[in-house]
Amino acid sequence: MGRMPNKRNAESLSIIIMKLNRQEINELKKLLSDKKYRINDVLDNLFKKMNISHEVDMFIDGAADLNSKTAGIGGVIIKNGKEIFSFSEYLDNATNNEAEYTALIEGLKYVIKLNILCINVYSDSELIVKQINGEYKVKNPRMKALYQKAMNLLDELEHWTIKHVLREKNGVADHLAKSGRKKGEK
Repeated sequence: MGRMPNKRNAESLSIIIMKLNRQEINELKKLLSDKKYRINDVLDNLFKKMNISHEVDMFIDGAADLNSKTAGIGGVIIKNGKEIFSFSEYLDNATNNEAEYTALIEGLKYVIKLNILCINVYSDSELIVKQINGEYKVKNPRMKALYQKAMNLLDELEHWTIKHVLREKNGVADHLAKSGRKKGEK
């Protein structure tokens, strides 16, 4: 039978495993951005860690054609300006928003397999970005399931951001998603 940790060890353990959600992190960043709240080295170092620019970017996109009932996803992972991985896959009978979420989910699975734990995600779907960032509610039951899968995967990462980009800035992922969709055309 294992020993119970003493109070000091239990406090240390709770600090190590504590996770903050995106909203809590954003509020803490806002607070610590004012130097008067960084009253010691610990808080100063925390602020610096929270503002590290991460070198790994993932651009994702989904494409759907309701007439042919085909959809596709695509994404590209870039480190230090060089492509390290890309994906293009066919989806059967999905809406564009479902394809966008599926691109995020599959991209996150690849990132985790590659042992990348800090990532900046870029998508041209304003809806997906704002739902993941907590700015919009997720109302549709099918979208809620995809949203929850994405959030569960994001919880496995140490640090992540997701930002909206214009379609012109998402050309590679857009091309990969359209290529994935075309794999299902008859």
